[in-house]
Parts: sequence; structure tokens; C-alpha cells
Amino acid sequence: MLAVASCFVVGTVVGMLVPRARALAGPAGRWVVTVALPALILVRLPELAGDGAALRDGALVPVLAAWSTILVGVAAVVLASRRAEWPPAVTGALLMVVPLGNTSFLGLPVVDAVLGADHVPSALAFDQLGTFLALATYGTWVTGRFGSAGGSARAMLRRLGTFPPFLALLASTVFMRFDMPGPMADVLGWLGRTVAPVAMVSLGLRFVPRLRPARPGAVAFGLAVKMVIMPGLVAVAAVVLGDPGAVEWSSSIVEASMPPMVTAGLIGISAGFDEELTTSLVAAGTVLAVVTYSVVSFVT
Repeated sequence: MLAVASCFVVGTVVGMLVPRARALAGPAGRWVVTVALPALILVRLPELAGDGAALRDGALVPVLAAWSTILVGVAAVVLASRRAEWPPAVTGALLMVVPLGNTSFLGLPVVDAVLGADHVPSALAFDQLGTFLALATYGTWVTGRFGSAGGSARAMLRRLGTFPPFLALLASTVFMRFDMPGPMADVLGWLGRTVAPVAMVSLGLRFVPRLRPARPGAVAFGLAVKMVIMPGLVAVAAVVLGDPGAVEWSSSIVEASMPPMVTAGLIGISAGFDEELTTSLVAAGTVLAVVTYSVVSFVT
């Protein structure tokens, strides 16, 4: 958590002290969207396809919890957007960062620290077969539907056809049948590891600290849904359907409580979504995670 937050702080401080450095936010964001994330997808998705046995080894609960909370987040944003009549740029930003949490770069280390190494496999199922898969599929749809290119079917298809993560998703099907050459996997793996730090620095460069963030109502709504309602529903389901202390349920509660996903926010910005709202949600969520981290540590 400290490492991820530090990258964001470095970007913010550099952007404040060296205004010209803000120009680097665009290239850094394009690196993540066009190079690092596609590389990560090419490496990870074939691994997931070959790990279907995990569904028989205690991963069913985390996977169902992940997708259920994503659907809850989507439904909450859609209903709130219709009621508040938010523009597409705001709705798209919320649809990207509210349903998808930072379950990998923050969630996995937190689960390991709070619950122990024996809970990490369940957390991995939540992250890999839930959040990460949703980013590659659902996230692609959101950018095509609400992106700056427009919402028509032709515009959406055009955006999908030129969206690097989606193209990587299609290309990954080849490596689900054929093994990827070792050197290629090594290079793609190295590129994929740059997603989190570069994305955090890029968002930090874009972030302008304010006492009152843009659209405070949307920020409060998004964080309440992502960091209170979604983990709360998983906790209730654990009480009703299972045992909150069981490995699969407790790890799912922790993962569901993670703040908005940095990579999803950066993809949203690249699609033309509300930049200030997105950065505010990610920044405030990362800070709030320190509090929720303590609460979840006590509860679990």
C-alpha cells in the first residue's frame, strides 16, 4: 500500500513543483494502455485459461463474490446516473473505477499481511478470475460505449477494434492453445510489471489537490459504493450463506474493500472520461484505504 501510494505522491509533488512535468502524464498513460496492460493481458489470460481446475479447489466463492460486487457497482452507478443526469464522461468514469477495485497491487499484499499466506490463493482467484478478467472484458465495453468516440454502434466497434487491451485479449486466445516462447513471456512479464507504478505516477501528475474536489457528490457516492456497500454485501453474504471466518469468505471481504483500480482509472481517462473526477476517486480511495485497512483487519 505504501509503495503504490508513494508512486502517486511522487507524481503529484513533481507535477506541483515542475509544472512542465505534467506533460509526461499523457505519454505515461499511453504506455500503460498501449504497451504495459496489453503485455499483462497476453501473459495472464492464457494462464487463467489453463487454471480452470481452480474452480474446483475453493475458488468458486471468491469468483462469484468478485463478479457479484462488480454487477452491484454497475447497477448502482447506472441508477444514480439516471437520477442525477450525469453526462457520459462522468458516468463512464464511475463505471470504470467503482466496480473495479485495486485487488492486485493492493489487495493481494493486504490479504497476505492481514489474513496470512494461506488466504492468498482465494484472493488470487478473486483478483485474476474476477477483477482482472472484468478489466479486460467489461472495461473494454465501457470505454467503447461511453468513450469520447461516441456511443453509436459504429463508433463503439471502431474503438474496440483499435483498443490495445482488447486486441491483446483477442491475441491471448492463440496462446491459450499454443505455448508462448519463454523469452517472449519474460519480456511481456517485465513490461506488465510496469502497469502499477507508471499508472500511479501518471495519475499523480494529473492530480491537482483541492480542498473541495470536483463533483464532491459523485466522489462520495463512488467511494461509498466501492469501499462500504460492496464489501458490506460480501460480509452479509458470508454470514447468510457461509462462514465469515472461512478462508474463501474472509479473503473475498478484504478484496472487495479495496479502493478504485488505478489502471481502470487511467484507461477511463484515455477514453475521454472525466479526468478530475477519476483522479479524485483514485486519490481519495487510496487514502481512505488506510482507514478501511484498519477496520477490515479488526473485523476479519
